[in-house]
Amino acid sequence: MAKGWVYKPAEWNIICDVCGIKYKSSLSKFRWDGLITCPKCFEHRHPQDYLKARPDKITVPFLRPIATEVFQETCNMVTGSGYADLGTADCARADTTFGMTAWELIQYVYCTYDKKTGVAGVGYAGCMVPMFNADAYF
Repeated sequence: MAKGWVYKPAEWNIICDVCGIKYKSSLSKFRWDGLITCPKCFEHRHPQDYLKARPDKITVPFLRPIATEVFQETCNMVTGSGYADLGTADCARADTTFGMTAWELIQYVYCTYDKKTGVAGVGYAGCMVPMFNADAYF
């Protein structure tokens, strides 16, 4: 006869929650995680589950206060110009356009010889001049 199919008074059939095999209720065991298992699938709870770790006290012997960051603003021809959106606070002066338009001022300050070159990956957008070779000037 197959295991688990035998009649025993005051017992019933139980299916193991782990392996799914049918056993009698007298052989079943309750596991620590709430599963009803057969004797083969039963396992004790690991002893280290009961341990509680003490928190580490990580401190240093002395602390230095956090320094405040100081930003130094520098003024150049573009940030000191009187054009809207070009001049910055504390640098812009009224009527200091140096006789140039805003575009000419940006070209004068930012577009140097090495940025005007038409070589891909070397020149800057807005500064490149086609067929311009910066190496001829150095």
